[in-house]
Amino acid sequence: MGRGKKLIGFLVIIFVVIITYNILNRIMNDDFHKLGRIIGVDIPKDSTILRWDDGHGGFHGDGEAYAEIKLTKIGMEKFIVDAAKNEMWNDIPLPRELKIIINGGDYDGISYDIGKMSKNIPQDIQKGIYYIRDRFADNYPEKKHTDINLRSSYNVTISILDFETNKLYIYELDT
Repeated sequence: MGRGKKLIGFLVIIFVVIITYNILNRIMNDDFHKLGRIIGVDIPKDSTILRWDDGHGGFHGDGEAYAEIKLTKIGMEKFIVDAAKNEMWNDIPLPRELKIIINGGDYDGISYDIGKMSKNIPQDIQKGIYYIRDRFADNYPEKKHTDINLRSSYNVTISILDFETNKLYIYELDT
């Protein structure tokens, strides 16, 4: 095999590697992919991201992130089926502790007003499902049973799917 053929073969391999890297990079950095990883369920591609703000970046990545996504009727049906396979999704109503994180309010004699982005989630959702991932408990299993509002910090992901509006809300809080 001549030197020219080896060079062409090498360049083809480099080209294929670069193309593969770019394709995988786009897939991994796609907003639908990112948001789906956050809540453990793929976001249907026919959905529309109405809002996506990520305010993380403070000390140790503290901050909050908020997404509001409109699902199509078909996307909604697919999402509900997929969420049913994930044990972390539950039927509304939200537990009191989560309502305090999202909306603020009084809890055991203390007034809470934690995040700002969470206030975009409507308080009047009657039909839907919600997801909670307590990353604090993931990192400190010995404190798993400690009341979430009495801990020294919040590291939580909450998502709510409103069946009446076909909207999915995703909220992350890290303090």
